[in-house]
Amino acid sequence: MSVAMHETGTMKRTRSVRKKPAVFTVINYGVLILLSVLCLLPFVNLLAVSFSSSFAVNARLVRFVPIDFTIESYKFVVTSGTFLRAFMISVRRVVFGVFVNMLLTILVAFPLSKDKQRFRARGVYAWYFIITSLMSVGLIPLYMTVRFTGLIDSFFSLILPTAVPVFNVIDVEAGSPLLSSSKIWSC
Repeated sequence: MSVAMHETGTMKRTRSVRKKPAVFTVINYGVLILLSVLCLLPFVNLLAVSFSSSFAVNARLVRFVPIDFTIESYKFVVTSGTFLRAFMISVRRVVFGVFVNMLLTILVAFPLSKDKQRFRARGVYAWYFIITSLMSVGLIPLYMTVRFTGLIDSFFSLILPTAVPVFNVIDVEAGSPLLSSSKIWSC
């Protein structure tokens, strides 16, 4: 029940009427719940396999509930140094990659933020990035570039081939009207 103001100025209780959900809404929720469960099932299976014994896993007995519960696989991960080493490589890649990515994106986008009178090659420069964003070279030329530059089996082979994301350059360049308005308002 809800309270509403009556014409005479007094409070009057009114009953709120609940609508029944439409058939589409019920079917939509049902389909979305089913899709969500289907997306989660592989992770549940992975968790069950990680807590099961190797015999049960090799015999393909594990589905969604662990069989012969054990934490041996987690003990192995913690005691071997490979997990920590791989994790530290990922952390280094993120930290160094974000730094290189931001630096190169700003250096590339800054000339694009200038107008045609201040940077005469702006059109050629912009078309270069538009074409590279539309056409990918593919995996084999990328591998050949990494190989011929001597980056195979190096940390920089994870960072340098994707160091300048073109969409970030276009996004940063789109902020140039903000620079103009800040000059007008003396910010």
